Amino acid sequence: MDPNHFISSLENSAKKIKSLLEGVSEEQVKWKPQPEKWSILEVINHLYDEERDDFRKRLNLTLHTPDEDWPGIDPEGWQRQIYLLPGQRMIIFT
Repeated sequence: MDPNHFISSLENSAKKIKSLLEGVSEEQVKWKPQPEKWSILEVINHLYDEERDDFRKRLNLTLHTPDEDWPGIDPEGWQRQIYLLPGQRMIIFT
């Protein structure tokens, strides 16, 4: 297993996402096709949150304590987050 391959792949993914968003207006990034569907901004922030809050934790468990069970997830029970601008959040609890 070559860790540099995975690091490079993750770095390239971030660059690809950034390039896809070039030229997209704030109005477009917040637009939702339907009220229950996600906007581009919500999808991007979800990917960021998953990488920061979930993926790293599970990777750490896999590498350092592979025999431990992973913690459960409860997407329906999580708070709904509405993203305003990069770095700003308004939290609404459901």
